[in-house]
Amino acid sequence: MPTHGQPMNINVSVSSGDQSVAQSGTGQTAHIARTQGVDLAVLGPLLRELAGAIGELSSPKARDTLAAHAWVAEAEAGKKGKPDPGLIRRAIDAIKPAAEVLEGGEKIVGLCHKAYQILGPFL
Repeated sequence: MPTHGQPMNINVSVSSGDQSVAQSGTGQTAHIARTQGVDLAVLGPLLRELAGAIGELSSPKARDTLAAHAWVAEAEAGKKGKPDPGLIRRAIDAIKPAAEVLEGGEKIVGLCHKAYQILGPFL
């Protein structure tokens, strides 16, 4: 594939702890602080609300399918020890697109977005 213009050299540096990312030559630095000590159990009430919204769907097939994913997410979030945030995300990833096409799925999609916001620091 032909290149156009001059080649670009980019140097990136990352420090441990809080992350500081700098791109040389730009004078721009991004500082990203990680949240420590946040517990995935805070997802419990939200996931129970999500399960309740799924239970209100008119389609039995949609209810059963989405409820299974909600159960997986809720069980993993409430797990003692170290819950797997990736598993919770995959369960929500299965719920959200299905809810987007369902009549009355707007509430479910909104709850999925809230769950993603809580999961963000863990992923």
